[in-house]
Order: sequence, then structure tokens, then C-alpha cells
Amino acid sequence: MTGMRALLLVVSLVVLGVAIQSCGAHGTCVPGATSECACTSGAKGAQACTSDGLFGACVCDGSGGGAGSAGGGSSASGGGSVVACSPANCSGCCNGNTCVTAVGNSACGKGGQACTLCASDAVCGASSGQCERTDGGAGGGTDGGVVTNKRMFVTAAVYSGDLGGIAGADNRCTIAASGANLGGTWKAWISSESVDAISRMANVGPWYTVKGGTKLFNNLANLATVPLAPVTMTEQGNLLTTSTERVWTGTGVGGVKTNNNTCLNWVASSNTSVVGSPFETTNAWTSSTTVNCYLGMHLYCIEQ
Repeated sequence: MTGMRALLLVVSLVVLGVAIQSCGAHGTCVPGATSECACTSGAKGAQACTSDGLFGACVCDGSGGGAGSAGGGSSASGGGSVVACSPANCSGCCNGNTCVTAVGNSACGKGGQACTLCASDAVCGASSGQCERTDGGAGGGTDGGVVTNKRMFVTAAVYSGDLGGIAGADNRCTIAASGANLGGTWKAWISSESVDAISRMANVGPWYTVKGGTKLFNNLANLATVPLAPVTMTEQGNLLTTSTERVWTGTGVGGVKTNNNTCLNWVASSNTSVVGSPFETTNAWTSSTTVNCYLGMHLYCIEQ
């Protein structure tokens, strides 16, 4: 009798293991995403999220070394460890180590970039993989639909005040944008002793962050006031975290120059300049304090 009970217990455990393997761990998920799951052999498998928002069956390759990629998702290596989601293995966007192949407002992105959540006044462009605002077809025209966002970022790199003039500052913005594959035409939010920053900007807003669709400024008139949100996102979509970081501007309230505080028109690491704080949504965003020009500061870059 004892032997029979033991046999029944073993059979029950095997049946339970098969059920677990075939069903996978269910729960709300993003369609197209994949997740690691456990095979009855002890190896690692992969399960794909179906259109109903639930994970499907756990796929096991039978080799004991883990499953390959499923549904475009992240894969496990021969040792069962998760391979980091990246442009090399994900055509959609990366939610941590999970590749999301469904492009949508809740998980927007492509080419292995980090998934972003689009703002309420934006949609995810299927071709661009970016959050894009809609114009609503104002005036009853036929042009309603997606309009590519104009963007703004603060450079990840810092520079001395010897920028090679205003043109050199603009060039640094172009290089930063190119390095992040942003495309577009860019100018630095910077004044000289003869030119106001506001006069260098085209009225092509609103301007948004490069990822996530957070609106920073409504239009050119808004640029002369204060931002709607802190301008702390870099060209790569990362956020500055040190509150003491500052940005070269030489620009005061209203977007106008601050005479004699522009590092000798941005060609010297001597003298001083006005800088702004990217963490502020007050006038301090463009005019926070004055610092020595040999110090390293960021730049605000605004798409034209």
C-alpha cells in the first residue's frame, strides 16, 4: 500500500510539471513581449505574450541549455542566463531585458531603444518608433494626423566656455544629436554679446523631450519664459541626476543676452558667463548664476 501511494505521488507530480510547462506563468503582459520560464527539465525556456495580454506556453528546446528568442524577444544563452535586450537582438523596444515587438503608446520604440510611454497628446509612430504629437486637423483641413515632434535636450557631455563661438556651440549640438541618431537641425540656446538666443530660434514648437513625449515648451513665446518641465533629458534619453549641474547660456529672462557674461563671445576659457539650471522650471532654467569659463558645463540643444 505504501509503495502504491508513493507511485501515485510521483505520477501526480509529473502531471503537474507537464501542466506548468504547457501553460506557462500567466499574468497581464504587453503583446509581443517575451519572458523567461522554467522547463520541467530544470532548463530555462521562453514564453511569448499573446494578443490577449497573457503569456502563452513555455517553449523548451530540450537541450537543457535554455530556449532561443521567441517573438522577437530577449533570449537565453546556452547556460540559461538572459541576454540583455539591445539593438543587436531586438527590432522593437527594450523593456529592461524584454524585447517588446508591438509598437504602441504604452511601449513605443524600435531598434532596441528603451521603451517609452507617450504623453496623452501624442501617438507612437509605427515607422519612426517615436512619440509624435497630433495636430488634430485644425481648421477643417485634410492634414490632421501625426506630426513629427520638435525636440530639445541637454547635452550629456560638458564643455569649457571656449566653444568656438555660437557656431561652435551649434556644432556641438549637431554632433550630440547625430551620435544619438536623432537627425534634425539643431541650435544651442545661447547668446553672444550681440545676439539674443531667442532671436536665433525658429517658431516651430512645441518642443518635447527626445523620448517619452514630455512637452517642454509650447512655442517661441514660451521659450522666452519658463519650461513646462525640467530640461534634464540628454540626447540619449537619459536624465541628469546631479542637481548642481549647469548649462552655458549667457542668456537672461526673455531669452536675451547678458552682456559681458558670455566667455568673451564663447571663444575663451577665461572670464565668466551666466549659466542655467536644467532642474528648474523658473527663470533659473536659463539664468541661475555666474561661473568661470574654464569649468565644464552642458548645452541646451533645440531642434529647428
